[in-house]
Amino acid sequence: MPFDAIAKLGRSRKGIIRKDVLKDVPGIQTRQEVKDIVLDVIKDRRTVREFQKTAIPDNVLIKILDAGRYAPSAGNQQPWEFIVIKNSETKKMLCTACFNQEFIADPPVVVVVGMNVHVSSSKYHERGEKLYGIQAVSAAIQNMLLAAEALGIGSCWVGSFSEQAVATITQCPNYVRPAAIVLFGYPAEDPPAPHRQPLIDIMHYEKFGETYLTKELYGSKELF
Repeated sequence: MPFDAIAKLGRSRKGIIRKDVLKDVPGIQTRQEVKDIVLDVIKDRRTVREFQKTAIPDNVLIKILDAGRYAPSAGNQQPWEFIVIKNSETKKMLCTACFNQEFIADPPVVVVVGMNVHVSSSKYHERGEKLYGIQAVSAAIQNMLLAAEALGIGSCWVGSFSEQAVATITQCPNYVRPAAIVLFGYPAEDPPAPHRQPLIDIMHYEKFGETYLTKELYGSKELF
C-alpha cells in the first residue's frame, strides 16, 4: 500500500491533487482513490498472532512509529513513549509479564507503548492522567496499526499484562505507565474478518436509542 503517498496527500486540506506524489503511485490518479485506499486499510486490518521470522527493515519500522506521533492528543501534549524491543531474551521476559501468552515472543519487533504521566497531567491534572492520556496513547496505537497494515506488516495490540513487570523489564521511570504492548512482523497467517456489530445497533441519533438508519436510505447490508 502507498503509505507515503497517503500521508503526503493528507496534508492537502482543500482536495488539491498532488501530482508529484501521484506520479509515483501506479494506478492512483485522484485524491478520492487515495481516500478509498485509506478506508480499505481500516477495514482490511486484522489482528495477527502468527509471524514470520523475517526482520522488519528499520526504515519501515520508523514509518510505523512515526505514524504514531501524528495521532491527536488533548492540548497537543503527545504523552506517548515508544520502547522498541528486538532482543529475544527481553521478549521472553515480556511473554512472562503478559501472563505467559507465548506468541508475544514470536514477532521480530515488540513495542511497549507508555503514557508519560508528567506530560498527560501537566495541563489537565487528574483528568489528563486518568482519561486524556489514555485516549491519546490509544490513538497513537491505532495510527501505528493502520500504518503497519498499509506497509504489509501484521500487528497485534496486547492489553493483558502486569504493568509493574513490564515497567521493570523496560526500565520505565515511575512517571511512564506501560499502557499497551504492540507486536509487529510480517504475517504468517491470514485471519478471517471478525464479526462486526451492525451500525444500526450502535449508532444513536440526537439521543440514545433513536436512529434514522434505514435500508431504504443506505441500502448497505453491512450497516444492518
